[in-house]
Amino acid sequence: MLDTIFWLLNFPASNGYAMVFIAAFGSTGLAMLAFGGARGGRSRLQALREQEGLATPTASAGPAVLARARQIVFRIVFAVVLGSGAVGLLALIGVPVTNAYIHANGIETTGTMDSGDWVTFTTEDGTEYTLANDFFTPSVYPDAHASVGWGDAPVTVRYLPGHPQAFVIDSTPASGD
Repeated sequence: MLDTIFWLLNFPASNGYAMVFIAAFGSTGLAMLAFGGARGGRSRLQALREQEGLATPTASAGPAVLARARQIVFRIVFAVVLGSGAVGLLALIGVPVTNAYIHANGIETTGTMDSGDWVTFTTEDGTEYTLANDFFTPSVYPDAHASVGWGDAPVTVRYLPGHPQAFVIDSTPASGD
């Protein structure tokens, strides 16, 4: 269960730059849909007709219930987007939001760095993964600023057993150094 939570948190942490922009620009519209303008299913035209004393169609409970359900869904989406933006921002400023957990609880394997932006490694069950290692939020731990292998140089990778997409490149020196 805890591995799954950290796997879910790892996506915004490993894509911090994108998550901050999505949260910054998307949260305004989502906030309006989630909190603003709740008229209980009434449209602006219906509100104007009531103000002017014109005939209005009889209101049914259906649109009000749908409007409330829509508002609840958008509140959940708003909270997820804001939380993802916060996790992404923390990762951008160098806080190891998920890296410490993955490093401590991950399975160790050897991988390679391909062109600096991709990490390729094979899991215990023989599945090979090639995953992005974002420039702005690199998956390197404990020293996030350490220079790790480039070109086909081997690196030590730790990944969560049930979720290999959540990985870190181990920056601790090898025992023979």
